[in-house]
Amino acid sequence: MTWSLARAGDLREELRLPAASAAADEARLLRLLEDVSAGIENWLGRSLRVVENAVTVVDGFGGRVLPIPDHAAVPAVACDLDRDGIYETSVPAADLRAVRFHTAVTGLVLLAGAPIAAWPTGEGAVQLTGTRGFGDEREPLGTLTAPLSASASTMTLPAGAGPGDTLVIDGERIYVRTSAGAVARGVRGTAAAAHPAGGSNRARGLPESARAGGAPAGRPPAP
Repeated sequence: MTWSLARAGDLREELRLPAASAAADEARLLRLLEDVSAGIENWLGRSLRVVENAVTVVDGFGGRVLPIPDHAAVPAVACDLDRDGIYETSVPAADLRAVRFHTAVTGLVLLAGAPIAAWPTGEGAVQLTGTRGFGDEREPLGTLTAPLSASASTMTLPAGAGPGDTLVIDGERIYVRTSAGAVARGVRGTAAAAHPAGGSNRARGLPESARAGGAPAGRPPAP
């Protein structure tokens, strides 16, 4: 797994584990956090992690409102109107209004003038392509001090980063596995790439808005 709601170091401090055992505790605590994070997602019924370029097929229910899984922004939409397995009819973002739960887009409303008057009905009638997840908040963490090659599996971590963090560097998401800088490259819908010394941001595992009001997902309200 390449996602966690918290850092292993923060959990170690909360448990008041001795500093001498930090290296031995790190991998075990991170596995625990990853398992708990996945369990929280399953209980909520919503995706708290961010996955870019995700292709999701959803059922259509007719009418003007389409419930969708959590997206960080309005996805690209295509419909299979004749049920031949080909999504031939695109619906531009300008013809849609987003229904939101905090930061997440949870539904799409067809506006007047859209290519279709109502969403198609049936299993897998609509295809979405975009960034899945409850939100994509980021916190600046300084800059890369040295170039990073596309094949590198270790890196110098920005100050404040640790196991369980996801760094976002020039569009690539990099999951931090150890405090020594072992990383998983190109995670969650992104590709590993070479990066010159430059800006780096940490993607929060859980947006503040999710902490404030995350709840089991449901059909979005009618407009």
